[in-house]
Amino acid sequence: MVNQYTEITKYYDLWVTSGYYDFQSLAKEAHSIVGDGRQVLELGVGTGLLAQKYIELDPTCEFTGIDFTASMLEIAKQRLGNQVKLIEADAVTMDLNAKFDVAISNGGVWGILDQGDQAQWQFGGHVPGLEANRQGLANVARHLKEGG
Repeated sequence: MVNQYTEITKYYDLWVTSGYYDFQSLAKEAHSIVGDGRQVLELGVGTGLLAQKYIELDPTCEFTGIDFTASMLEIAKQRLGNQVKLIEADAVTMDLNAKFDVAISNGGVWGILDQGDQAQWQFGGHVPGLEANRQGLANVARHLKEGG
């Protein structure tokens, strides 16, 4: 699928690894919550930078990444090989015929932002429209195991 992210694919890794994200820290934080050997779904896997760091921490996990940008997934496939199942899909409409222990998103689709000492959280994402966000979150919930 051609979309707005197709145009930034060749610059994406340079942009997000130049201080925008610390993928090692993000992977450690996610893994500390999720634990070992889980079935993990990453929403908006992009070029696989977070997935790479996560599976380095937990090679026993079953990691699946979705993204709706084919050019990003091509880079992820080069980076990750067969360590991760990569699927071209949109989180709002995906039908993966699978259940996962946990779904993670590092802002690729959605993110929850800590507002610091205000003890408030802000929901943000790349899905336009309130109804599409509701649909997408419900769809992700359908892909989670009970308690996920």
